[in-house]
Amino acid sequence: MLAASVVIVGVCAALMVWRQRERSQDPPPPPASPNMARFPAADVYLGVFAALPDVCRQLPVDENCAEWRHPESVRATHIAAFELDRKETTNDDFSAWLNTHTNDWSLEADGVVTDRKKHLPLLATTACTGDLSISPGGRAELTAGAAQRPVTCVTWYGAEMYCRAQNKRLPHEAEWEFAAKGAAGRLFPWGVDTDHLDDVAYHLSAPRAVGTSAKDVSPEGVYDLSGNVMEWVQSERNTPDKWVVRGGSFLSDQPCRLLGSKCARISVKNVGRNVGFRCARGVVEPSQQERTQ
Repeated sequence: MLAASVVIVGVCAALMVWRQRERSQDPPPPPASPNMARFPAADVYLGVFAALPDVCRQLPVDENCAEWRHPESVRATHIAAFELDRKETTNDDFSAWLNTHTNDWSLEADGVVTDRKKHLPLLATTACTGDLSISPGGRAELTAGAAQRPVTCVTWYGAEMYCRAQNKRLPHEAEWEFAAKGAAGRLFPWGVDTDHLDDVAYHLSAPRAVGTSAKDVSPEGVYDLSGNVMEWVQSERNTPDKWVVRGGSFLSDQPCRLLGSKCARISVKNVGRNVGFRCARGVVEPSQQERTQ
């Protein structure tokens, strides 16, 4: 009996050594796409920032998702590792997708591009944006100079369908906020200073080409989280009729509206000339693969 026990213990020890050796040889996660920034798993305290200026506390509640009254009451939201597009989706990106799937949508009389299967509005053209239009032949066409500007006037459905077609999805709100403020809870994607804000796309008549605002970039290389266009996200704060967008836009009229806490709720079917999006995707790390085997 004692000999058998020794054998069992020896086998178990050998299995543990083998398992540890296998783990040490696990390959790292696949490299991030050059067009996406990778973020590690983290606990995010939604709405909690390092220091919110008093002047910014005057923003209406429906424009600011910062919890500055009782930050100690906020519970952590765990997010898995993810990747986020470095730049907002452009008119060129979106029009190329439409032109690749012309049988999946139709143009309604009011200039709204509508999904044929679910009859959901995807994009408003004539009534909202001059950057992207639909030709009589049913092709998406761009105004000169508009290709690299962010696509706007897109509904949540249009943004999500586009991302899914790229094997991605819209970012969760906690992911978006973590990308904007980092673990330190910085006020703006670039830090705390408000110098050289002419290098942020705000207080303008139109958005800039994505990724061209030299100030508006995070340490991880994600552009335009403060300005250019507000961005659709997935959120637990959604209500049946209104869904969350995050960030400021080219129409923002003051620095407080560029904070990482900037948010709004608009109709899921609504479009705006200052509303766009970018895509995200989860990252399956070796430890996660191991648990599923």
